[in-house]
Amino acid sequence: MTPHKVKVDIEYCSECGLHQEFKNALSALKAGCPNVEVTGHEGRRGSFEIKMNDTLIHSRLASLATPDYEDFCRICRNISVGNPIPSSCKTKNDCQIL
Repeated sequence: MTPHKVKVDIEYCSECGLHQEFKNALSALKAGCPNVEVTGHEGRRGSFEIKMNDTLIHSRLASLATPDYEDFCRICRNISVGNPIPSSCKTKNDCQIL
């Protein structure tokens, strides 16, 4: 079976320090999903939005959380073997209200 190409696009807010979160996501994907093409770009304030093959699966703007990278990689692997893209991935709630 030929693996399907998985394209991941991550929009992140560099003002909020989320560039490092992008680097963490990139490392996790490269380690766990070799058949993935990742692009990233600076975006809206507070954003960490992830699209897989043009489908939004995670929105920090909506959830106030970052994705669980283990689940994120599992989704990539599932898509690469032809499974459908889910509507979201698990999150790790790291928002602190002071």
